[in-house]
Amino acid sequence: MKVIYDKERYILFEVLCEERSETLVKPEIYRAIREFLGTLGFARSWAVIIEYNESSGKGILMCRNKELNVVILALTLITKIHDKPASVRVRLVSGTIKRLKKKGGI
Repeated sequence: MKVIYDKERYILFEVLCEERSETLVKPEIYRAIREFLGTLGFARSWAVIIEYNESSGKGILMCRNKELNVVILALTLITKIHDKPASVRVRLVSGTIKRLKKKGGI
């Protein structure tokens, strides 16, 4: 029996907002993805925030390769975090965390 697995991609994102605390940003990102993809699509995307730095507002999000474009789209649709204007910019996408950190300057 052949084992088939899906590849993951890592997204370097940056949050532009006054409030960049992890307790406010993480739930908002998950909510935006779940709202855009639905509960089943969210589960299929495997979206997980692996790392987040509050001082720089940069973080790493892992997702399935097949769902990469819709996850990026969901991130760009974020306009508010804790009722304050905000935006999330995708800086880089990579197949490994090591290369993402090297190219992204984290």
